[in-house]
Amino acid sequence: MKSAGELIKELLNSNSHNQNLLDLSEKNLRDRIEKIKSSKLTSLLFTDNEQNKSNQNNSYSSNPIVQWTQNQIQLWANLVEVNPSILTNTEDFIIEALAVIKQANFLDTEFHLIDAQISSCLIALNTVSNQGKLLQVGTGEGESTIISVLAVVHALKGENVDIITSSPVLAERDSKEKEKFYRMFDLQCSDNNDRAIYLTGPKSCYKKQIVYGKAAQFQFDTLRTEYAQLNTLADRKCDVAIVDEVDSMLIDDSSKIARLATIMSGMDHLQIIYHLLWNQLILLQERIIEFNNKFYLFYGKITFEEETVTLEYANEQGNIMIISDLKKYLLSSSDISHIGQLIPENEGFDKFIKKNLENYIRKFLNENIKIPKNFTDFVETQIPTWIDNAIIAFNYQESIHYVVHAGLIKPVDYYSTGVVQSFSNWSDGLHQFLQIKHGLKMASETFTTNFLPNRGYFTKYSSNLFGLTGTLGSEKAKQVLVDVYNVDLVIIPNLRQKQYLSLPGSGKYFGVNPSNKYMNLSLICVRTFILFRKTL
Repeated sequence: MKSAGELIKELLNSNSHNQNLLDLSEKNLRDRIEKIKSSKLTSLLFTDNEQNKSNQNNSYSSNPIVQWTQNQIQLWANLVEVNPSILTNTEDFIIEALAVIKQANFLDTEFHLIDAQISSCLIALNTVSNQGKLLQVGTGEGESTIISVLAVVHALKGENVDIITSSPVLAERDSKEKEKFYRMFDLQCSDNNDRAIYLTGPKSCYKKQIVYGKAAQFQFDTLRTEYAQLNTLADRKCDVAIVDEVDSMLIDDSSKIARLATIMSGMDHLQIIYHLLWNQLILLQERIIEFNNKFYLFYGKITFEEETVTLEYANEQGNIMIISDLKKYLLSSSDISHIGQLIPENEGFDKFIKKNLENYIRKFLNENIKIPKNFTDFVETQIPTWIDNAIIAFNYQESIHYVVHAGLIKPVDYYSTGVVQSFSNWSDGLHQFLQIKHGLKMASETFTTNFLPNRGYFTKYSSNLFGLTGTLGSEKAKQVLVDVYNVDLVIIPNLRQKQYLSLPGSGKYFGVNPSNKYMNLSLICVRTFILFRKTL
């Protein structure tokens, strides 16, 4: 394990290009960490508070913070709330606050904050620039603990703290795990998950100082408040955001958009289009066959009998004809236009399917259905999207991309968290095609009335955007974070030395004998041990 000096030196070397850390010299950081860890540190707040001197708790001013109980911590937090003058001395407040939080964390978990966690908090709270802070913290260094420490500091300043997690499951878990810890500071926390269908009015979670939740849930609740006028957030403002796994939230998911949708009157008249497209897609799937690496579309009914394929079709006179061995027929016939067509290789299978569906639906609508005038332009532009989503619905798998529960299609966040999104619907007909697929009652397609992308939401926090991640990504990814979110990037070194060696060469380097795997294992172990001894 690295000493505080080694950790600080590596931290400053890793971030030597960072102008915002110039005021944090090696000695400065070491002194702050030692003060926070000191067994003799007492509270300036208790010492300076005149009211406290006259009551029974005046002994707290001389009692070291490392000996405090939960009651003393709560009293200190109450004094911070009514004594804002301490906030003007930022450095002393942060040192004292981190020392108190360190003791609270010990009482809650029986673990002290480690140097990497303390230095991470000091840097995140270093306010020399009008920027947020994103920290690269190694796996196993206690990201959730750092997040909770930062949350307490900001909440004690009277700020609302929103902790953005990667899934609602983690939000619920972390808020419950940290509830006792926050309570020591007379702070309340909750998650913002919708456990039932939300209708209107303030959600109780937003009355708490600290709220955990997935970014999408915060975005939906913001839209509900600002655009739908449902007062979901009550008077809560975007004061401070602490983002877990910032690379996922701010880069990978930066294009994600939260949408509020509503049903437009008359949309149920268009449901026949979904049925027509779906039935035609199923028909195509049944009539397209591959022979000799070529795809064919046939115009009749295909049946499979042992090793032969039979085609039943109607000729020009309307008589039913049967080809008992379709494969043999294709080999002997140069013209198959009366029974089907060869799908051109240069056109591509997907493109052919989409073209066929589009030609079919447009022809059918022109000849058989009168679209209401107010929907004419919408249908005209929406057909290609409906076709794409019909194919997606056909390929989606139940229990992977979605689940069916109580007669409802519920999307699964398949590509990210795997969480079932019980109160979300897919747009542009995808939800409707899945309902047809499972023979469920079809809901009318909804229209997006308001939306809020991830980027737009996170920038609401301005310079109070903080985050942690195991990796900040490539140089290009880092530059995107700096340019888009106006944040300062800091790499926090691991507290523990790596316990493995990266050895050069291949099996030949170890004298590996391919015919004897047991001897190989012994050789590798012995030679690795010798190399390890040389590095000591």
